[in-house]
Amino acid sequence: MGGLTIGVVGPGDLVDPIADVAEDGRRNRVVRIAYQHEDDAVRLVAEHHDEVDAWLFTGVVPHTVAEAADVVGHPAEHVSYSGVTLLSDVIRLLRDGREIRALSVDTLEAAEVRETLAAAGLETTATEILEYRFGQTGQDVVAFHRRAVERLGPDTVILTCLGSAFTALRSEHPTVRMVPSQRDTREAVASLVLKTQSHRYSDAQVAVGLAEIDGDDAPLTGLFSRLGASRFQLGEGRSAFVTTRGPLWTVTHRFTRLPVLAELAEHATRVHVGIGIGRSAMAAESAARTALGKAVDAGPVAASLVLPNEAPRMLYAQEAGPALVEPAADLRQLAGRAGVSTRTLLVIRDLLERTERAEVTAHDVAEAFGIHERSARRLVKQLERAGIAVPSGRRISGPGRPLVVYELTL
Repeated sequence: MGGLTIGVVGPGDLVDPIADVAEDGRRNRVVRIAYQHEDDAVRLVAEHHDEVDAWLFTGVVPHTVAEAADVVGHPAEHVSYSGVTLLSDVIRLLRDGREIRALSVDTLEAAEVRETLAAAGLETTATEILEYRFGQTGQDVVAFHRRAVERLGPDTVILTCLGSAFTALRSEHPTVRMVPSQRDTREAVASLVLKTQSHRYSDAQVAVGLAEIDGDDAPLTGLFSRLGASRFQLGEGRSAFVTTRGPLWTVTHRFTRLPVLAELAEHATRVHVGIGIGRSAMAAESAARTALGKAVDAGPVAASLVLPNEAPRMLYAQEAGPALVEPAADLRQLAGRAGVSTRTLLVIRDLLERTERAEVTAHDVAEAFGIHERSARRLVKQLERAGIAVPSGRRISGPGRPLVVYELTL
């Protein structure tokens, strides 16, 4: 695969050093998209969408904000601050002769911060950590640090990932602006390249849709335009369309919903849409017929999608109307919400069944997948953000730090 055009999005002081790494010796072309405040990320990503193949965000905050606004549209990744970046900042403070008695840290995961501090021999350091959650503002972060300094004392050092927080706090208290290390940036770029390769490869797949609508099907016109699809009339109330996987993935919000379904339901008494994806038009049409059958079985207004080697999945409207089929709480829906594969949830469900309980720790997940406990904690945090895993409030003591017990709903 040739080089990518990568849009690097973040505050001005971080975009340039991260973009230099992302260029990879000029193997990739980089569009540098700097903002003055995190709230500008959504507008800038939307404005530059057609200029890039992929997005590299300088941190989790602009990435999450843009994803929530549904403006990303391309493979995306953000640079993590939890690994070498955090350790480098701590070591730099020690090297400069600062005695680290207390730390106030924002945005990063608490478990990863404590693991890094332990690696630096600072496991007994008093620490306040504000994990990032969607909806947090720069003002929330600044207020958190000020409260932490009041609790921990004047020797507290603030570590912040937000430029706006750094600007507000640096004149009133010792504050370090965390800047991603080259190693963490290279890891993010490598992950982004793999995602984009996979996405480009999958774009070659054909997508065929079959629609049976008893009523006005005018809302489909806008959908076909967004898909760049060719439409064919098959008879009264029946039509077909052909596109490719890439546009379909974007328009259906990663194969989770059909935007016009609610509008169609307002103008028709019966709406059934089946979409199939395959390596050939024949394979895609066969999958579309299977999907259409699933939609017919589901109710008077329903849409379904069949991907290669997968069972049919339902596509839902953005806003549920009285005539629409309610989403089923199945693994495919949960996997899409959490951003993990169905197989991942199957492994976890098998773990719950074998242990005959609905609770797990990161250690349990690490053993089930054969992965490092740090990676398992990241997976559990993904499930937590999707509402699948909920901290029970209990911890299990062991040779290391106590393990958080999560209740899972699968």
